Amino acid sequence: MLKIGAKTQCVQGAQRILVERNDKPRKGLLTPCKYNGKHTHLTTSFYIRSASHDASASIYIRITEGRGAQFRFNTGHRLNKASSWNAKARSVRSVACESYELLNLQLRRLETTIEAKAIDAKSKGQVRSMGFYGAIVLSFSLIEEAATKRTSHWTILEAFQEFRDQALATNSPFTGKRLKASTLETYCGTARHLAHIGLGDTPLAMIDIEWYIAFMVRSENGGLNQTPLSLNYIGKHVKNIKRVLGYSEELGQLVHRAFRSKSFKVHQETVDDIYLSTTELEAIRSLDLSSHRPSLALTRDLFLVGCFTGLRVSDYSRLTADHIKTFQGTRLFSIKAQKTDHLVQIPIHPLVEGILLRYDGVPPPY
Repeated sequence: MLKIGAKTQCVQGAQRILVERNDKPRKGLLTPCKYNGKHTHLTTSFYIRSASHDASASIYIRITEGRGAQFRFNTGHRLNKASSWNAKARSVRSVACESYELLNLQLRRLETTIEAKAIDAKSKGQVRSMGFYGAIVLSFSLIEEAATKRTSHWTILEAFQEFRDQALATNSPFTGKRLKASTLETYCGTARHLAHIGLGDTPLAMIDIEWYIAFMVRSENGGLNQTPLSLNYIGKHVKNIKRVLGYSEELGQLVHRAFRSKSFKVHQETVDDIYLSTTELEAIRSLDLSSHRPSLALTRDLFLVGCFTGLRVSDYSRLTADHIKTFQGTRLFSIKAQKTDHLVQIPIHPLVEGILLRYDGVPPPY
């Protein structure tokens, strides 16, 4: 309920008047005073009131038109702790016990609404009294309350679910294409990991640097299989989280800005790339596997095709006779990469040609 300050004073003729053309107010805007028709300096500021027996506090707004016209109203917002208020900045501090981003956003919007209504009243020559400003604050409070009831605030897991549903239903706004099932599965994996480490129920507005640190520590302690995750694998999860947070913000959700900071980063570690020489690959090809089950020889041949083409598993596993082409006397594989959707053409290595002969001239089946 809106409360009007009991000690409002209105002293006619006591307004500060700009007497020089170059004078400019330090803040606020110029409006015609309802008392003498001159231009006065309108300012708005927020402050709190608290009781000695209660740690919480109410946030008030002070509206001043010159020295003699000052109006005070309860904004309807409360702080869990009076110490959460920054009196110098006249805003809520960035503390975990308060929804500070939402509160500060609503206070800024209230301030902007009051100034916009004052400008409109000025253009129409309307008197701006206690009742005028009280009606603005009350109307704004009712609208914000209704909007809050209509808008649900997602948790991080709910955001991942919304992202997944959107990806399944529509094309990506960046590529113009649907996310591939394999890519979407990585996001589902991140969601499962968040649930496993107990951070899935965190509201988006509370995903700050402290949350990020907790995520890193818990991830390093173990994943779904109870073994510590590598830094690179954790980095993939962080990348997915940042993408989903950005998506949620675009849809109007209240998201903590920490995910855009440099501290909320995707870590990577240097790894040793293991490779096999041509001699070693030839030795693998020459292995006599006739005494083993046939699937072992097939696995060996598929592995060698991958080595000598440089294709991803998702691509060389799809090779068929239709992908074998001849260009200027050279036989090659011509296939559109599943991940990039780009056409690649790779000359067939003599060793691979020998493998094809084992399968009647076609690539080994996957």
